[in-house]
Amino acid sequence: MSAVTDQSVCRVSVVTVCRNAGARLDATSASVAAQGRADCEWLVIDGASTDDTVPRAEHWRGRIAGPVRIVSEPDGGIYDAMNKGLRLARGEWVLFLNAGDGFADGDSLARLLEVATADRVMVTARIRLMDSRDGFTAEAGEGFSWPGV
Repeated sequence: MSAVTDQSVCRVSVVTVCRNAGARLDATSASVAAQGRADCEWLVIDGASTDDTVPRAEHWRGRIAGPVRIVSEPDGGIYDAMNKGLRLARGEWVLFLNAGDGFADGDSLARLLEVATADRVMVTARIRLMDSRDGFTAEAGEGFSWPGV
């Protein structure tokens, strides 16, 4: 696995904002790792957690094909953390993936990047909601691309 150091080859920044995410972060980390993309960076923007969030994120460094950057410091809440992630992102595209959430499968990011072309300013996808306690599954949203203006 090679790390991406040149911004021009960083296609996407996956940004996870969290605070005291602990065990929920493992599922997200594994999902990012399963994408197997060296042109994808993973940014963990942590709001100065007091649990094991940062060590859990560090555990995945080297298991994810692209660069992993972890910032842990106090912030002004989730939107402040999201804006911090946007400022730090080096990718052509930015995808927010919450702690505890993951991609549907190992090809999800590749399929999304197929439609993320220079003539688009935004791409969305359907989401699958799952509850492991009772097996409930639902899908929401529509996938679409918004042409640039």
